[in-house]
Amino acid sequence: MSLRERIESNRSLQIAYSALMIAFTFLATIVISIYIPATHGFFNIGEFGVYIAALTGGPLVGMIAGGVGSALADVFLGYEFYAPITFVVKGLEGFIVGYLAFKLRKIRFTRWMGITASFAVAALAISIGSTYYIGEAEVTLLNTTYILPFSTLLWLAVGTVMLGITFYATMKNPDRTADIMAMFIGGMEMILGYFIAQYIVFGAAAYVELFYNLFQVLIGMGLAVTVIHYIERML
Repeated sequence: MSLRERIESNRSLQIAYSALMIAFTFLATIVISIYIPATHGFFNIGEFGVYIAALTGGPLVGMIAGGVGSALADVFLGYEFYAPITFVVKGLEGFIVGYLAFKLRKIRFTRWMGITASFAVAALAISIGSTYYIGEAEVTLLNTTYILPFSTLLWLAVGTVMLGITFYATMKNPDRTADIMAMFIGGMEMILGYFIAQYIVFGAAAYVELFYNLFQVLIGMGLAVTVIHYIERML
């Protein structure tokens, strides 16, 4: 029986694991943030927590951790305005990822499919990072703010690392391709959800955050694929 099956078959364990994943998602969201002036939002790696919760605990755990953990992080970081939006958008994201991962794992993926997905993730990360994250940025690490430089070379390095990670994961276990697809589809819901909310409030400025959020999804996917095997074994 897999970790997910054990969690879903035991209500007490599901409640306890949901609480653990709320805390994990909260910490993943607050550990690093980059302010985005156009929409008064911020870039973070909270998707990492949402995806781990959904892939290991299923759609219900993903929904609870994504919605509650992320919304609490908004409040903690001073973005209270976004908390209700986050609760809905990221809760739905966690549910979608958990649900689709279960369905897609029934498909027999080949290593070539995994290789294709790996190159696509890396190429998108390099392209978006080198286009929208160049220059100095205000980065907050554990409530301490720094001004850090971002260059094309940095994003080439990030993309190369992501390629290596996802390539290794899908070559070792082609079924991880299902997880990558589930995370990407769930991420599209997150991007669309925030865009609609921000467009209503900020108008055309909402377009600015589209690529920031896509990059956030890609980073979350890369981190999740990196550690999920070890988390499943440990738990």
